Amino acid sequence: MVFGRNRRERHEKIFIISSNDWKIVTPTFRLLDSLNSLDNLDESHVKNILEKREIYKKDIDGLDRKFIVVSPSVEGNFIIIEGNKRAVALLSIDKLIGNQIYLGVSKKREGYFWARHSQ
Repeated sequence: MVFGRNRRERHEKIFIISSNDWKIVTPTFRLLDSLNSLDNLDESHVKNILEKREIYKKDIDGLDRKFIVVSPSVEGNFIIIEGNKRAVALLSIDKLIGNQIYLGVSKKREGYFWARHSQ
């Protein structure tokens, strides 16, 4: 499975893991919303994402581009549980589409704290 056939539609359904350390980057936990924060936050809050972005700009294969994603169905909403910072970095340079994901599908994920904003 890959991220996206219809770019905007897919991106709207992708969420980063809703843990407290991500709340400063985006209170909605929507991947698209995280982009607005990259240039507006103190660098210490997004330093690792910015470093990953620079690596990808120099060499798209410089870091792993596989992601672990969980969803209640194959239609979404999708929660990235491994690769959140890399996903934000790739999306910021318009290189998220076409990367490989490992998708776990389970309706039971809805009760978990880390999935609370993707309902």
